[in-house]
Amino acid sequence: MALNVPIISTPITTTKAPALPLAGQNYDQAYQNQNINAFRIYFNQVDSFNIDTIQTTGSLNTLAWLSGGF
Repeated sequence: MALNVPIISTPITTTKAPALPLAGQNYDQAYQNQNINAFRIYFNQVDSFNIDTIQTTGSLNTLAWLSGGF
């Protein structure tokens, strides 16, 4: 017995590793700030991707439950 369940397609976004600045021979505050900023942006993207994925998965599970399962 086949179930008539609509197929729901959601675009999956990906993250890309940041292009980290090259380090010099000596400690440089500006380099450290650029490096930290690149990581901050990257991890914000990862967090956003994870939240979107969890919400989409929860929505799909709810729709599956409401329609009687896949």
